[in-house]
Amino acid sequence: MVTAIDTTEPDDPELPEMANSAHPTEGEPIAADDIDDISTPLNTEIVKDWHTGCCKDLRSYLMGKLVKTSVQLDNIESVRDPRVRPILVHARQAEKDFFETANDREEYYHMIAVKCYMITKEIQERRNLN
Repeated sequence: MVTAIDTTEPDDPELPEMANSAHPTEGEPIAADDIDDISTPLNTEIVKDWHTGCCKDLRSYLMGKLVKTSVQLDNIESVRDPRVRPILVHARQAEKDFFETANDREEYYHMIAVKCYMITKEIQERRNLN
């Protein structure tokens, strides 16, 4: 299962389409506390047996993979760019959806990999159009 990406036009053509899903206030910097909050996976409402073997660090790491696939972060300060916040929020929700939907760890990894592939493919297609 792969989640749909918002098809509205983003403000910055270099960002993937999903970046427009939830805009922060224009020019509003992202505080360090917000970054920590966003980098923590959402708590799940559905608990499956295989979830006990997954720690939050693993989930945070995989969520970070989704973000890094979506946007090039040159350094940690890039995360504070207001344009990156919607990507962080989307990655957090997508990771939660995959974690709750998957029936085992292998399927969870596969869902993350497919999403990363789709994001990469979308970015390449947008660059080829320019």
